[in-house]
Amino acid sequence: MNTRNFRRSALSIALLALASTAWAFTPPQTPPTSMKLAHQEKHDMSMHKSMGMHGKMKGMHGMPGTVTAVDHATGVVHLKSLGMDLVVHFPPPSIKGLKTGDKIRLMLGYRITSH
Repeated sequence: MNTRNFRRSALSIALLALASTAWAFTPPQTPPTSMKLAHQEKHDMSMHKSMGMHGKMKGMHGMPGTVTAVDHATGVVHLKSLGMDLVVHFPPPSIKGLKTGDKIRLMLGYRITSH
């Protein structure tokens, strides 16, 4: 192998090594928050549909939250979500395992029942 070919081969190997090293240390890219929220909203909508909550339901969406208090007897749950304090109700048996500090995703929607 002549000197010119040797230099080209060595340069090619060095560039390949450098490229693979850069790839190995590239931090994972996370999608922008708006993309994450859009993906979560799509997931929420499909979940609502699979639960039979479509049709006359309006405003369907999901909200992340942290449980701040639970009354297992009444089913009342206090949580912090998107900087707001919320109070919601569930059938008491459905929140049996829920406790303060749990991170949950609230699935919301409404239907007008009278005008």
